[in-house]
Amino acid sequence: MEGENAGLRELVAGRERELGELRRRVGELQGGESSAEDAGPVGGGHDQVDVQRRDRRPPRRRPGQPDAGVVTLEEQPDEDHAFGSGAALVAEWRRLRAGGGEAVSCVDRVQVAVRRWELEAELLGEYHLTLPPDTYPLDDARRADQVRWRRDALAEARRELGWARRVRLLRRVLTLGRAHRMLSLASTGDA
Repeated sequence: MEGENAGLRELVAGRERELGELRRRVGELQGGESSAEDAGPVGGGHDQVDVQRRDRRPPRRRPGQPDAGVVTLEEQPDEDHAFGSGAALVAEWRRLRAGGGEAVSCVDRVQVAVRRWELEAELLGEYHLTLPPDTYPLDDARRADQVRWRRDALAEARRELGWARRVRLLRRVLTLGRAHRMLSLASTGDA
């Protein structure tokens, strides 16, 4: 068994070296600065996936375009590459930002605001993107400040949403009572 264990350890060490080399090559192809040492230990399981997702940094962009990770109000040609899995959220954020005022009722407008604050907090915190009006990538301290104040605004918007829903319900109850009374008066001919 000792010999078998030694053989397995050698096999695992060889696979770790190969994986480290592959990570280094992928990092070079993406233009990133990651190396096998930055990648951490092999076989980290779910914890390693969570760390990689949390520490996701956008790749570099072509010259003449905004810095990687900086979201602009207009769509850029290589956003799927630059924003990765956050590209769909950026597109939704732009739609809400551009058409958020088109909502008819107060409740609809507040729901749009809630979703927009949710998206902004997620894009900044989880995907490490930078939103307008900033034009350069945020450092960690400024990013934390941006995420915190957006989460505060989200909490306020959620409170406002609850208030708007209660007001709408009250208005419906009151107008239903008035409509019911008018219908009963009209049916008796006392109107």
